[in-house]
Amino acid sequence: MRALIPCFYNGNNLQSALKQVLEAAIELTGADFGNIRLWQSATGTLKIATHRGFTSEFLEYFDRVHDGEAACGTALKTRQRVLVEDVACHPIFKNPRTIEVLLATGVRGVQSTPLFGREGTFQGMLSTHYRTPRLPSQYQLQAHDVIARVAGNLIEWKLAPHLHHLPIDEAPLQSAAALIDADFDCMMQTAADSYAKALWIREKTWDELRELRIRMAKINKTSICNRS
Repeated sequence: MRALIPCFYNGNNLQSALKQVLEAAIELTGADFGNIRLWQSATGTLKIATHRGFTSEFLEYFDRVHDGEAACGTALKTRQRVLVEDVACHPIFKNPRTIEVLLATGVRGVQSTPLFGREGTFQGMLSTHYRTPRLPSQYQLQAHDVIARVAGNLIEWKLAPHLHHLPIDEAPLQSAAALIDADFDCMMQTAADSYAKALWIREKTWDELRELRIRMAKINKTSICNRS
C-alpha cells in the first residue's frame, strides 16, 4: 500500500485512482463487493464513482443515495461508519424493495465508512459488502480506516487544483506503518487476515499482489489442515 500511494496522486485520473483504492479495500478486508461514492453537494446525494461485483439492477437502484437510505445513506446522515451484519433483518432497511435488490445481488453484510479530506470536509463514502452475514474484524476495520483516509485525501486533492501545491498528507501512511508494527498474531485469525498481513508488509505491484493472495490461501489451507 505504501508503495502504491504516490501513483494515486501522480498522473492517474480520479476514477482510475479510486478503482485502485477500492481494490485495496476489498482485498484487505476479504469483501465480495464494494463501491466508492462521491458527494454531490448540489443534489445532496452520493453517486457511485467506481464499483466491483454488482449486478446492473443493483447499480441502477443504488446509483444515487439520499440521506438516511440504507447503510450508505445512514452513514451519510450520521457521518459515522455503519455496520450491518445481515441486511435481511436489520432495522435500517425499511423498504422491502431495497432488501429485495440486495438479496438478489447476493449481499448479506455491509459496512459503509464516510470519507473526509485533510481539512475535515465530507468527500464521499466507501462501502464493502459480503455474501454471508458477518461483521468485519477489528483488523479489517483498522484497514478500512486507513484506506478511508487515503481515499478522502485523494478525492479532495484531485477535485481541488488549488491544493496541488501542498505536500501529500503522510498521516495515512503512518497509520499503515503502525498496523504493520502491531501484534498481528492477535488479529490474524482467518486466511483473509493472513493475506492482508502479507499485503501490508510486502510492497508489490498489483499483479504480484494477486499472486501473493493465491499463495497465502494455499499456505493457510495447509496450516488449517495441519492444525486439525
